[in-house]
Amino acid sequence: MRVAILNLTGSGISGGYKKYLQNVLPLFAEDRRIDAVLCASPRAFNIEDWVCSHAKIRFVECQPFRFLRHKPDAELEKELAAFGPDVIFVPVSRHIRFRDVPTVTMIQNMAPLVSGAWSGLKEFAALGAQWLETRIAVRKAVKVVAMSDFVRQFLLKEWGVPEEKVRLIYFGNSKPSENPIRPALIPAKGWDNFLFTAGSVEQYRGLEDVILCAAHARTVCGRPLKIVIGGSARKAMIPYHMRLKAFANKMGVSDDLCWAGQLSAEEMTWCYNNCSVFLMTSRVEAFAVVVLEALAHGCQCVSTDNPPLPEAFGGSAEHYPPGDHVELTHKVFEVVDRSPAESQAVREQVRARSADFSWAVTAAQTIETLLEAANPVPSRKP
Repeated sequence: MRVAILNLTGSGISGGYKKYLQNVLPLFAEDRRIDAVLCASPRAFNIEDWVCSHAKIRFVECQPFRFLRHKPDAELEKELAAFGPDVIFVPVSRHIRFRDVPTVTMIQNMAPLVSGAWSGLKEFAALGAQWLETRIAVRKAVKVVAMSDFVRQFLLKEWGVPEEKVRLIYFGNSKPSENPIRPALIPAKGWDNFLFTAGSVEQYRGLEDVILCAAHARTVCGRPLKIVIGGSARKAMIPYHMRLKAFANKMGVSDDLCWAGQLSAEEMTWCYNNCSVFLMTSRVEAFAVVVLEALAHGCQCVSTDNPPLPEAFGGSAEHYPPGDHVELTHKVFEVVDRSPAESQAVREQVRARSADFSWAVTAAQTIETLLEAANPVPSRKP
């Protein structure tokens, strides 16, 4: 089977998507069922700098994705014609039309599909465009990969996608970095015991809960918490990031928060290894790679209870209703106050949950799905 993987983004790539390609592409290349892979990405990806080369994989450039442009650009069309794919895999829920080659898409972002009160007017318009592109991609694809049962159930029940068209495939777990590095922005003194949260600074991440938790802990409980917030904001989210910092200052907890910025894998590992609690305050996720990372590092976790987070944690985390900062604070202190033996037992449970996720399984199930799309079984006539 000859597979064309088209990374049709606007040039950017999330940390989770990057990790997906880093792990899955080499496994695709090693599988005997795949003869060759054509991997197309915008130039800004610099994908050859972070994915291992392989004789079966050819990397080419494509133009960044544009709204409602479903035909490959001229150079990509030439590459596809020369390559002759049996199936096209677009891992970012975008549609591309090339001859009669079947396509498979994957839902990585649920924010456009279930946007709520957390999205402002300008962001709502952008999410609306993404919703439309996702809807088109799902309708046109032969198969759709869902990262969680939450995504799968949404497609089946809300969009009426046929059950046989949707395949649930989890991402694999993430190995801790071998050389942890303390982030430079974390103060040297007074930060030996801290909470940690990470991910892009987006409205759906619900970081207001973190700020209000810090304020409640300080002013009501009399037990100040130190919280490290990893992640940066894209250009459109910079004003929101500034509002968050202003809100923290208004609540009197600026000194309790460390905005650590974009962290390397080594810095993330250091934070996971040294935090007392990992916080997940997101309002919506397709699955969340940071959850897999926290599990792999054996973190004690407190998370919102909205799907798919309970599904991802699998009973290994404490949960609270999103927006309920009082309950969040209560759960945090429950975890912080555990005895060493209790903490160790929970960490073992967390690591056991991490073992349920494997990149080898992810790749194998994805290849099976691509084969089904490339070689559909004819329907029997009654």
